[in-house]
Amino acid sequence: MAVLSKGPIEDLYRHIRNYIQLNTTSDSLQSHSNPEYIANSVMSFFMELFPLAYHHLAQIADKDFTQSYKECLKKSMDTISPFGDTPKQVAKALSKSLEATRMLLEAFRIGTEVLNTTDSILMDENTKGNTQCHDALLRMTYCPKCQGLWKKEAKPCSGYCLNVLRGCLTKYVAELDLPWNGYVEGIESLLNAMKKPDNEAGVNVDFVIKHLENDISTAIMTYMAASKNIDSKVSVFLLEITTSWTY
Repeated sequence: MAVLSKGPIEDLYRHIRNYIQLNTTSDSLQSHSNPEYIANSVMSFFMELFPLAYHHLAQIADKDFTQSYKECLKKSMDTISPFGDTPKQVAKALSKSLEATRMLLEAFRIGTEVLNTTDSILMDENTKGNTQCHDALLRMTYCPKCQGLWKKEAKPCSGYCLNVLRGCLTKYVAELDLPWNGYVEGIESLLNAMKKPDNEAGVNVDFVIKHLENDISTAIMTYMAASKNIDSKVSVFLLEITTSWTY
């Protein structure tokens, strides 16, 4: 069964990678960034797993269900619940933790853009409107290289560097300080919650991913323990539909 379930497992992990991968195209944003994307992927995984588990316990390795019969089994998932509450629990845990991870990555991306944009604005304004600052930045950056010190990776002394930056950035830092500190504190809070080993906040994606294999095993054990009852429920659900085989 492990070999047969390889495909659905690979699909699930591919969906997880797609979800946390930031993409600026509108189609990808609409399809992969939706909070329900992972929950649907998890339910789809267990839906694909059900016919495999049902076939495995039927002990008919030399025969396979027809595609139409497999589809009937998949449609019976909501009614029969062959894996208990595990699919819903996994879907909830993965959705919450991966959403937090995606938010963190998005925050880093936005922060990088803000820094790059701010840097460009500051350099542009200081170059055009503040020749004194421009000259100081020029001396700090290029004088060591002009003196042949670049091979030694010479850097300006810390005191000089701080004086130049204070002179050029003081008026901007006062405006950016409060919102930027709030941004950093927000990221730190999220990171601290994500690093808690007991996953108290439910956003530790490392914890959830590492337990995914155990969750799948638990689902299969739940199925095996109730296999006779599930068999009866399948028969009732399918009514007059009979099992057909492909050889």
